[in-house]
Amino acid sequence: MFAEALAQFQPTLPPASCLDDSSGDIEIRTRAVLSLLWIVDVPPAEPIEVLPGSCPNCGIPVASTRSPYCSDACREASAFVRQFRSGVEEGSIHNHDRQAALGQKLWYVLGGGYPRREVLVPNRVILKVIEREGGKCEECGAKATTIDHSGSG
Repeated sequence: MFAEALAQFQPTLPPASCLDDSSGDIEIRTRAVLSLLWIVDVPPAEPIEVLPGSCPNCGIPVASTRSPYCSDACREASAFVRQFRSGVEEGSIHNHDRQAALGQKLWYVLGGGYPRREVLVPNRVILKVIEREGGKCEECGAKATTIDHSGSG
């Protein structure tokens, strides 16, 4: 049933080539991110045996008692998988708004930030923030080219 739902869903997505069009509609681009899930032909894998004290996503040992995950990246990846599976099972994956939301989440998990937020921030504000921070990234000190929320908001 899950495989059938995925097979019906895949043709409704914009192609991955839409990602290259930075002047294109951001909703189409965020939905197109989901098409990346079909590009790599990954053979079926055996489930990772979840042991107490190990990350349920990657299986490495975790010392924290607050979270079962070894990192934010593993937690976010697992959250995306749960949301995607839920959308497929419920049928909400066929809703374009849901696709855009999941695409944006996958974009974030893959390391690209939140693209729809970038559209909301005027260029002059981005330049002002970069100037305020001395043109350097607050995280690594490299030359800043974009901004991201890093405060308490």
